[in-house]
Amino acid sequence: MSAVDTADVRAHLHVWSDADAALGEYGARATQRYVTGPYQFATLPGVGHWIPEDAPQQIADLRRTGALSPYHDPAAVW
Repeated sequence: MSAVDTADVRAHLHVWSDADAALGEYGARATQRYVTGPYQFATLPGVGHWIPEDAPQQIADLRRTGALSPYHDPAAVW
């Protein structure tokens, strides 16, 4: 078995929903240990697994309001 590398990213926002039938909270939150840069975990209640399709406005709001402040760069391409 090989080791899992970390991702060296400028900023990482992980958006998860408590209604996701495919990925549980433990697994979602465990991703933080593989990110070396600033990290934020956001939970959207009741959305389901396909968050960008089911809650596009909520995703846009997280990005627009600077969810990763003070690291947020509105001009960055995610």
